[in-house]
Amino acid sequence: RPSLQIMKIDAETGEGVELAKKYEVASFPTFVFVNPKTEKAIHISGSNQDRETFLFTGASALDPQKTSVYLMEQQKAGNTKPEFLLDYAYYAASRYNRTESEKCAEQLITKPGYSLENPKVWALFVKSIHGRDNKLFKMLCSDIDKYRKIHGTQAVDSKLFKECNYCPDAAELAAIPDFEGKTFLTRKNEADRLISAEKYEEAARLIDQMVADPGAFREELCMYFRFMTRSATYKDYPEFWKEKCLEYSRYMAYNMPDRDEAITYFADPYAKFGLSFSFYENGDVHALDDIEPEKKVSGETAQIISFDSFRKKQ
Repeated sequence: RPSLQIMKIDAETGEGVELAKKYEVASFPTFVFVNPKTEKAIHISGSNQDRETFLFTGASALDPQKTSVYLMEQQKAGNTKPEFLLDYAYYAASRYNRTESEKCAEQLITKPGYSLENPKVWALFVKSIHGRDNKLFKMLCSDIDKYRKIHGTQAVDSKLFKECNYCPDAAELAAIPDFEGKTFLTRKNEADRLISAEKYEEAARLIDQMVADPGAFREELCMYFRFMTRSATYKDYPEFWKEKCLEYSRYMAYNMPDRDEAITYFADPYAKFGLSFSFYENGDVHALDDIEPEKKVSGETAQIISFDSFRKKQ
């Protein structure tokens, strides 16, 4: 839009220091939407946001009843109307304030007509409320068949899978109602337990079974390897486990469905092991040294002042 101006300001030098004080910038990056006539902030958000969350931030700045200034005023005034609680929960989640977002959501489901049966509440729950200790997750588990009929089996099972993805307590996972992927997660979490106990050969046997038959969870297995193999750089593991991690990393590289995902070609951990690594792209084999540094281009995407911290590498 021609009426929008976008600025990126170093908050640690020059005029950026005073502007950061003026708009109460406490962390980097912070996005401040300013009314140019009054120079007052109408909406403030922050943290590294994914595309969907950033678009939500921009849209909120254009809606008078969804700006951070309005929402904070209403919150301080004690507004507990359902639609306000819904908006405030989304805003808190966009700032990665999990505690505040969860608090609003738990208050919201006490309102008539705003249980998990409500599509708006379900959407909030799926996107922004995480973990297994909150009242919304317990509400879901208390009558899972009802919510499958309302929102669909795939949607419900997907949410359960996401929230149970890291559940080191085997008894806790076993007590959760069955869902698609529960067996996969049970094996994965058991493998994590064995790795923590330094029982690498037992862990490898279990993981190899998952590789042999990933079922519908090949992508999830790749994502598991994404984090597991990188953790292999954190201490001096036995050679057996280093070799297995290299094997699992190759599996990830060959099976990741998103070929644009940078981690598909990630090989840096193995430089520490003294292991060679190559990758396939467009039918050609490339060595690690052939990877060119990523070129980042900033686009005009929102009416914001973006405060950032530019620190030189030591």
